[in-house]
Amino acid sequence: MKSLNKLLYNRIKNNKVSLICLSVLFLTFFTIILFKFSMIETQISDVIRFRGKSNFILLNVDKNTSKKLEKSKDIKNIYCENIEKVIKYDEKNIQLNSSTENILDLYNANILEGRLYNKENEFVAEKWVCDSLGLKINNHYIFRDIINNLNVHMKLVGISSNISANKLRNNYLFYTRTSKDINRYDYVHLITSKYNNSYSNFLSKNYDLEKNAVKINYELNDLLKNKYHLTFFDLKYLFVLGIFLTMLLIILYFIYYNDDKNFFSITYLLGCSKRKMASIILCENIIKMATSLTIGYLFSCIFFFLIKNKLYIFNQELLNKNVSPTYWSYKFILPIIFSLIITFIMSSYKYFKIKPGEDHSLNRKEKYRKPKTYTLNTNKPALYEVISLYIKNDKCMYILFVFLQIISSIVLISFLYYSNLMQYHNKELVSSFEEGYNYDVAIEPVDINSTGINETDLKRIQNLRDSNNKLVFKEVLASAQLMGRIAISNTNLDDSMINQLNGNYKNSLRGAVIKDGNSLYIKSSVYAFNDEVIKNNYSKIKEKNAALLYLPERFSDLKNKKNITFLYNPVKEPYSENYIYGTEKPTKQLDFDVIYHTNNLMYTGNFYTKNDCPQIILNIHTYKKIFGDIKFNSINLNISPQCNINQAVEDLNTILSKYNFNIVNKHDERALMLDSSEIHEKINIFISICIYLILFIIGLSLYLKIYRKIYSNLQIVEYLGISKTAIRRIFIKKTIGLLMLMTLIIVLFSLPTEWYIYEYFKANDFYTKYFAFNLKFICFTIILNYILSLVGYLLFLHSNKGVRFENTDYRL
Repeated sequence: MKSLNKLLYNRIKNNKVSLICLSVLFLTFFTIILFKFSMIETQISDVIRFRGKSNFILLNVDKNTSKKLEKSKDIKNIYCENIEKVIKYDEKNIQLNSSTENILDLYNANILEGRLYNKENEFVAEKWVCDSLGLKINNHYIFRDIINNLNVHMKLVGISSNISANKLRNNYLFYTRTSKDINRYDYVHLITSKYNNSYSNFLSKNYDLEKNAVKINYELNDLLKNKYHLTFFDLKYLFVLGIFLTMLLIILYFIYYNDDKNFFSITYLLGCSKRKMASIILCENIIKMATSLTIGYLFSCIFFFLIKNKLYIFNQELLNKNVSPTYWSYKFILPIIFSLIITFIMSSYKYFKIKPGEDHSLNRKEKYRKPKTYTLNTNKPALYEVISLYIKNDKCMYILFVFLQIISSIVLISFLYYSNLMQYHNKELVSSFEEGYNYDVAIEPVDINSTGINETDLKRIQNLRDSNNKLVFKEVLASAQLMGRIAISNTNLDDSMINQLNGNYKNSLRGAVIKDGNSLYIKSSVYAFNDEVIKNNYSKIKEKNAALLYLPERFSDLKNKKNITFLYNPVKEPYSENYIYGTEKPTKQLDFDVIYHTNNLMYTGNFYTKNDCPQIILNIHTYKKIFGDIKFNSINLNISPQCNINQAVEDLNTILSKYNFNIVNKHDERALMLDSSEIHEKINIFISICIYLILFIIGLSLYLKIYRKIYSNLQIVEYLGISKTAIRRIFIKKTIGLLMLMTLIIVLFSLPTEWYIYEYFKANDFYTKYFAFNLKFICFTIILNYILSLVGYLLFLHSNKGVRFENTDYRL
């Protein structure tokens, strides 16, 4: 038994090719899974920073209802919050909020200094608020209640970390304890174990809440559902893993089939029972699979740890973000169990296919073996005929070899073509006006209700000069935006076009097309651009009180309309969450006379809508005449060649310090994106070459194994007087013929593959040039196939110089 265990140990130890191939497969799979889960975790952190971790928010809830909610099994935690009053300090209006629990937990904020409030006259403030107002810990302050015109005495007992949403929106908030006598709460934040949006209906019905009293944190709920629940994408990943794992195990099974037969012949001679042989097969495969899973997972964790700060290369949403790596999830158990099930199935197949215990033509019991007899075709060279007979005996191995070589070549061509198209897309992206990357500096609002920049400050930006008294900005694009909807009831939009359009806004705006009874509306804006832009791009409306209508291609049927109905909200801050999500109706209607149409929309920041919706364009004079005032919501700048962009950004921060705007250095961002694009392309090429080499080397080793079998068993050459050189010559001819056949198949399959990749890019709105077959990638791969085959053959000859022909029973 010891010898049997040692034999099994040596067999697993020497099976390096299987371990390497399986480990590489699991390394790739786990790296993709780690990236997916870390991406979800990072998105969750971003949502919590801005919207909190509550899944549902209830409005205007009485105290008894909140107590009932606390007893619910589905609700993990509950935070009750009230807006106590608005107070004033140092000319700043501050909102004083009270809560029953530590409301800071909702935003993952913690106490940096001091403690949490215990009494109603104690409060906690964020660090940026304390720095801005000059507040010190444990000091008493007198604030003025704006509504009741009374003094409020309070003590600062704690300073918390910053809440991103408040700091970006310049919202000054103090937090204190809720009074015990209060009977109703303005907000009740619920952290639940259920993330489906339909749970809001259950809350409304079971707790008798007011109409529209339940607000849903859509983005957080969707992300949590993806993190904790089994989704279609999880099943898709498992399915893809199952396909590749099964293919690899079948390939390895055929490669080691003869070795396995010999191994079980030896175990049979050692007196091993069939049950023991079955356990050996199962143990060997499970140990091999478990070892590969462990190696793949550990190396994927190490690899992911090394590249976690460079993940923006693969997804540019992660640019300048802190990635939250996730190294383990319960979903990781699924591929492990799935792989072990496939292993068990393959082990059973191997057991019944090899039939352990039967005679495998090696070390048989004393029986007479009848020599194998072949009849040669005298019209063909004898050696050519003998080699052909060997090849026919191993035709499955040859088919497998051809299959591996073709797959490896198509994978390499596909990756190279994909990388080429992606690099073209990225280069076009950073120079495209549709994304704003053709500008050096972008001035963007923090949120949808940020107060716009007035004309005076816009002129200060336009006239900004450097130390040499030269203009800093050579080009200024400023746009004012009023958001609303336009009526499109008479358009030719069908349901598929509406669904496609809504799909472009499903993450942020929950659709673009709004149905209201029998009427159909689409989200749109009225834009006014600065005079220079109007003069250079929309000169037809330069001095006219008329509207220019921007029409994307799918809305070309609106060209015949001379009048457009625009609906909007005229109040100072019209853009509530309900308005953005399309559930709140606008209250005012305007009819615009359209005298011109255009298919050119200058970059507007893609805030609220993109360039796939119709937009109304006015000059500044007309905009002010209709709406009374103008505020610019988006400004994009190109810097003069001799100016320093960092100094320009610093000057802009000084000019716009009173506004709630972000100033983005797109020059550096553009350079970073180009660098990441180049690195991404190199990584794609590296991965493709690795996959190609793994499959190619497995196939080539299989082919050379067949050749070694022929080469070492041909004692017949001694009878025929044929040299080894003749064997090699005929074998090389057959190999070249096989390579030529593979070349034809590779070309035939590569061309439609390139077409499919191109169509995928085109369908997903990537930047693409006209389609053309990239023959240089196909030629490169084919030449590489020939070179590697030649190198492999020469290495084989070098390593088998001393091989002697063995005695065989093949006779003529």
